[in-house]
Amino acid sequence: MRFHFTVLLLVVHEDVEERGITSALKSLPGVDKAKKLLLKQQLAAYLKKEKSTDDVFTKLNLAKTGDKLFESPKFLAWVKYVDDFNMKQKDPDKAMSMIPTLTKQFGDASLAKMLEVAARSPSTKRLAENLQAQQLKSWKEAGLSVDDVFRRLSLNTGLDDILTNPLFLTFNKYLVDFNTWNPGKSTTMVETLARSYGDIPVTRMLEAATKVDDTKAMATRLQGQQRDVWKDMGLNVDDVYSQVLRLDDTTGNLFENPNFAVWTKFVDDFNGGQTSSFEALWKILGEKTLVQKLIAPRQTRRNSTVRELQDDLIRKWLSLKTPPAQVSKLLGTSFEGTTLASRYKWNFSNQ
Repeated sequence: MRFHFTVLLLVVHEDVEERGITSALKSLPGVDKAKKLLLKQQLAAYLKKEKSTDDVFTKLNLAKTGDKLFESPKFLAWVKYVDDFNMKQKDPDKAMSMIPTLTKQFGDASLAKMLEVAARSPSTKRLAENLQAQQLKSWKEAGLSVDDVFRRLSLNTGLDDILTNPLFLTFNKYLVDFNTWNPGKSTTMVETLARSYGDIPVTRMLEAATKVDDTKAMATRLQGQQRDVWKDMGLNVDDVYSQVLRLDDTTGNLFENPNFAVWTKFVDDFNGGQTSSFEALWKILGEKTLVQKLIAPRQTRRNSTVRELQDDLIRKWLSLKTPPAQVSKLLGTSFEGTTLASRYKWNFSNQ
């Protein structure tokens, strides 16, 4: 079977139109100039000698074009050469792909970033998407795991801005494809992130990202995925509190710890809201410890979460019919303690 370059660049993603490279090139500017760039005699000489795509790429000094590669008329000339070379081959094993050459010149990460940028331009979008598809396919054929590709794209070197990294989008495409190809080895984005950075750093990053407009939607989706992973692992609210988020090790303000907000979301999601965060804390910490945290000055100052939990605490005592004197003794003589005791006494008297 003859191997054609147009076949090489057929789209493999469902969301990319299945068209050959020829139609993609027609949408690019500079095609006419590209035809004039290399004389027919020079192209014929290259073809006669069957020079490799690497050799011709080097002769055209295409590495120097950098991020402007896909806009360069010289690049179009090189594409034409690859197409002609492959059409000439009788042995399909001798056909050449553009991706190995481009990867050799720029590396996986730089090439992927260039393709992401080119995919945003109407003039280079179709070509870039075709090449992206081939890059993903090359990783698949090389047997790369999602962690392998994660490292190849250098996504394991910086967590804070990972959601705005263009290569994060490339990796997500490979992750989706990998799970389709390997249903028995499927994994999730948050599991991949956790394998590189750990649960707690990833959790903090996602919670911070929910407060930024550009990353809020993606971070919220990933938080939901994270909660699903924890539930699939059989973790309950106690496990996530102590083993995953390590909130039992908190020496500062528990209620201002970003992971506390993450935990409350998990509690709400865990059993459809049947168990409240307060009830879970009452069980995990016990009455005395929970009370101490809710009246500690550094915990209570201008904290709406603490105020809501104090209200829950009052309702809990009311349901237990706890005498105000007993509550007053438990709360002590601090300003926060006496204030809460007065609130409870009033509610107890007026229920």
